Amino acid sequence: MTERRRAARSSTRDLLVVAAIGAFGAVLLILLVPVTTPLAIVAPPAYALVVAVPATAIMIARRLVPRRLAASGAALVMSVLLSVFTPIGILAAIPLLAQGIAIDAMVAALRSRPSRWLWAGLVAGAVAFAIALPVFGPHHLTAGWLLATAAARLVGGAFQAWLSGALARQMPGRLAAP
Repeated sequence: MTERRRAARSSTRDLLVVAAIGAFGAVLLILLVPVTTPLAIVAPPAYALVVAVPATAIMIARRLVPRRLAASGAALVMSVLLSVFTPIGILAAIPLLAQGIAIDAMVAALRSRPSRWLWAGLVAGAVAFAIALPVFGPHHLTAGWLLATAAARLVGGAFQAWLSGALARQMPGRLAAP
């Protein structure tokens, strides 16, 4: 069945899988809050690399549930759960939802290309960098910090594409997606 036909149907199973993956990603991020909070202040490039791991859940949701808004749905679930447990509250929704929308858009736009996942990860990383830029402290607004953080976001996006692919290939039967 083509992705377009599959995306047109809404199934409870697909929604539950997306929600479960989003919840798992939120739990990972919540567990990392004691590490990510100081990292965001002291070393934005390290923060970008650390948060790439749990944010991979967004891309995994899109790979395992080939529906147009699967990544955005997982990001929404992550955002709602994180809003209670993180210092920034519901503001966590902005970068997560933006990454989910970027992943959904890139995968849909490049659906026939094998490199669509890599491009989706790179664009999601660029979007996350652009969103984080206004909250950088003045001491991090130097060329070195900015380049290092942008590179870390892109590396994180490429890592998300690789890890989500590796995990998707390990999924049994119906859960696996190309």
